[in-house]
Amino acid sequence: MAHWIDTKFQHSGSRFGGWRFTNLLSRAVEKLYTWQNRTSERHQLMTMDDRMLKDIGVSRTQAEEESRKPFWVN
Repeated sequence: MAHWIDTKFQHSGSRFGGWRFTNLLSRAVEKLYTWQNRTSERHQLMTMDDRMLKDIGVSRTQAEEESRKPFWVN
């Protein structure tokens, strides 16, 4: 896909032409994956029982606090 984007926009006269567009798109996709992974991990924390949380060194209170954070907050 990146090759298609490079060839499609490399001679574009727009301000997002060439590598700038590809770089912007790549960073946006990376951010979306980060947010998706963060959401999934927080959901998984809430499905763990107290024994499992103890195994990974997280208290129930910490897990609940982490799960309440918005996906964009690290």
